[in-house]
Order: sequence, then C-alpha cells, then structure tokens
Amino acid sequence: MIERTHPLEKFRFCPVCGSEHFDGNSEKSKRCKDCGFEYFFNPSASTVAVICNRQNEVLVVERAKEPAKGTLDLPGGFADLYETAEEGVVREVREETGLDVCVDRFLFTRFCPVCGSEHFDGNSEKSKRCKDCGFEYFFNPSASTVAVICNRQNEVLVVERAKEPAKGTLDLPGGFADLYETAEEGVVREVREETGLDVCVDRFLFTLPNIYPYSGLDIHTMDLFFLCRVTGGSIRAMDDAARAIWLPWERLRPEDFGLASIRKGISRLIGEKFTP
Repeated sequence: MIERTHPLEKFRFCPVCGSEHFDGNSEKSKRCKDCGFEYFFNPSASTVAVICNRQNEVLVVERAKEPAKGTLDLPGGFADLYETAEEGVVREVREETGLDVCVDRFLFTRFCPVCGSEHFDGNSEKSKRCKDCGFEYFFNPSASTVAVICNRQNEVLVVERAKEPAKGTLDLPGGFADLYETAEEGVVREVREETGLDVCVDRFLFTLPNIYPYSGLDIHTMDLFFLCRVTGGSIRAMDDAARAIWLPWERLRPEDFGLASIRKGISRLIGEKFTP
C-alpha cells in the first residue's frame, strides 16, 4: 500500500503572519495560535466531460503530463475562480481537444433512490427516470432568499461569509427556504439567524439563478431578492455570518461579493440607481 502524506503536513507556517505555531485544528484545517488564522484544506472543484457521438463512442485523451502520464483520461480539469462547473468543463474541453461542447446534464446519481436500481437514466435535461419502478427525479432549482436591508443613512446591511463557499467574501443576508414556509417567512428567519435583527418585507425586487456548491454537488438555486426593513433586535453576527456591517451604497463593489447571483444583484441595483 502506498503511504500518502496528508496535505496539511506540508503547511508548517501560517500564510498570514509567518508563525511556526500553525497546528492542526481538525482533520481538514490548521489554525495559527498567534494570529488566529484558520486554513481549511477543502477539495478543489474539478470537472470531467463524458462526450459521446452517434457511433456510440466516447472521447478519451492520453495524458501528456504527470500524474499518470501516458494513460487514458477523460477531458476536464480544475474549475477557475468565478466560473460555474458547466463553464469550466466547456473551457477545459476546448483547451484540451479544440472542440466546442455544451453540457447536456450532470451525471451524479447512478442508482434510483426509491428501489436502488442501476437503470436510472436521463429522461430530460433536468430529470432522471427509473426503468424498473418508474420513479422520475427532477433537478429543479431550490428556493433561496436574499434580503436588501437599508437604513435611513442610505446604507445597506452586508455580512461576511463565515463558511464555504466563498468564505471571507461579502454577502447579503439570506439563505434557503425551509419546508412549509413562504419565501417572505424564510427571508425574515434567515436575517434573524444571521444578524440578530427582526425585519419585515417591504416588497419583492427580482430573482436571479445561482449555482451553490454543497457536499460535492452543484445545487441550482433560484434566489429571490426582497427589500426589507428593520423592526427590532440588535446586530450580532451569527450562524453563516462572521460579521455584519452597514455600508454606504457608494462603497458597494460587486467584486467584493463571492456568490455570482449576489454580485449580479448588487450590479443590477447599482445600475438601476436603486433607492428604497
């Protein structure tokens, strides 16, 4: 058996302050005892393309570099910053083979979740159907809410993301809607959980699609943006938020926001010269 060195063993010094007191904090993280910086060694997103033709053939490549130089592979590679997995696999295929491709579907479920059959095949662009029991599963976007909260000083409430994806970047309060609650109830709950503030919804603004990486999967979401008003509570960052601050509209920069839909939403609000 080949003994593998844990990647974090090579990280001896804190990349922020240079301290040698950079010790294991969990199975996948190290924390600096001097400056408090914590580094998470999370898996990097990589894409693989299964490209078939009408002759029932699949496109393979021979690896030109290590690791596994000279062996066969499927086209693909690491996703770049700020691109979706779909954009990444299209780019990688073009770079490696010269072909332009489009993504038909995401191949991640092999077995029917109802009967366990392996005959769980693509039925449409967004669904799979089991040939044995007939169950059909649809990969529909999940409902997610976003709160645009303004005060009388023409400032908007932003949070710093405490967790991946996009940890450390700015965000607007919000999150996934729970079962049996309305989007309005969901955004009020999420704001309370992340910021400690009680808000009410003034009006619905717009929606934007997003892709949210979670547990190794790309979760497609439909983000619903609401204009909200504070009715009580006091700011204290909690849950998914590392901190919560008021920023003047003129200081908002879309590039500071880590999630694609939030960047687009901020750009849209700025472009429309939004006023509460």
